[in-house]
Amino acid sequence: MIGERRGKLEGGEGGLQEGARDEANDGGAKGFHGVRPINAQTAALAIGICFPADLLFPRDTMLYHCVYFWLKPELTPAQRAEFRRGVESLKAVKSIESASIGGPAATTRRPVIDHSYDVALIVVCKDVAAEAAYQVDPLHLAFVEKFKTFWTRVQIYDSE
Repeated sequence: MIGERRGKLEGGEGGLQEGARDEANDGGAKGFHGVRPINAQTAALAIGICFPADLLFPRDTMLYHCVYFWLKPELTPAQRAEFRRGVESLKAVKSIESASIGGPAATTRRPVIDHSYDVALIVVCKDVAAEAAYQVDPLHLAFVEKFKTFWTRVQIYDSE
């Protein structure tokens, strides 16, 4: 296959000029004459042509439901672990694509980064309808009912 490709590139139909080399066979890291291949979007951005936002960031592709919890300081370690298990249980909601759970990252402290929350839940839904189904799912409703006394604040950011 590599030989066939090289033959076409070095002189076959639509190929390179005689004596030219194809260096793309080094694992795909380099293209012709050691230059990395670029796609049309990269080239257009390099020369200052902007693509419409809906091409770069297609609408209605995914909805991100980002939930941040501030837990009551008086919760015991056992209660905090129970809460975490409760958040983990939300991964079983059928209308969601995926969910991630974590706490504040150990990133550089800067005024624009809020590290004050205790637990973050990022739910990925196919669309707004899937997120609406998540809101009324029995697992979600049971979680809210069981754990609403565990937090002092909840902040939600939805984006698509």
